[in-house]
Amino acid sequence: MVHPGAAGPAADRRAATTSEAQALATPTRSTICACRGVSLSDGVPIACFESLFPLDRLPGIDDALTRTNSVTQALLQAGVADYTRASTRLTAILADATLALQLQVNEGDPLLRSTGINVNGDSVPVEYGRTWFAGDRVTLTLQDTDLDG
Repeated sequence: MVHPGAAGPAADRRAATTSEAQALATPTRSTICACRGVSLSDGVPIACFESLFPLDRLPGIDDALTRTNSVTQALLQAGVADYTRASTRLTAILADATLALQLQVNEGDPLLRSTGINVNGDSVPVEYGRTWFAGDRVTLTLQDTDLDG
């Protein structure tokens, strides 16, 4: 799967860990699709991402991701007409050796990790995603678009 502004994305199948299965509301060790890559801005890595999808509910999502290069289009092809973000957690962490290499930062540099769950219209999880942002290269703006008045 290749995203515009992304380098080295890869999708594979593997068993869900206990925490991943819990986030996806699927049995532990069930098969999931894991899609990973690095997002670039002007050729510079700004984020590493991993998106996980439950194959028991979304058979063929891995093939759809490869064909479409779009999570929204792949979910649509897998039968999810619409989805929303159920939760997002932001946490400051320090880069380990692997993330430092991928993001071209120093080990121990500050990163912002976003962990999110997207759900279908029945509030059933369809995606569990984690993104690690290079702390000095991004600005995230959070805004509630459902404000009254």
